[in-house]
Amino acid sequence: MSAKLHLVELDAREREELEGMIRGGSLPARKMKRAMALLKADEGETDQQIADAVMVGVATAVRLRRRFAREGLEAVRKALMKRGSSPGR
Repeated sequence: MSAKLHLVELDAREREELEGMIRGGSLPARKMKRAMALLKADEGETDQQIADAVMVGVATAVRLRRRFAREGLEAVRKALMKRGSSPGR
């Protein structure tokens, strides 16, 4: 297994925010899966493990990691809250 190119390390506030989004149930299923994927990435799971656990493609897990690493949770949050957005771009 190769090292992860983009690490996701959430602080306590970021983790709590994502968990709140999921618990709140206000996100569409597609966006909720992406929030769950970031939490799994923070737990150290591989892209394949994330894809299997939240039923997204491996490429989605890779894009989410990359976006978080480059732009932080703020960019991912905006993508999650925007209608019809794609957090991987």
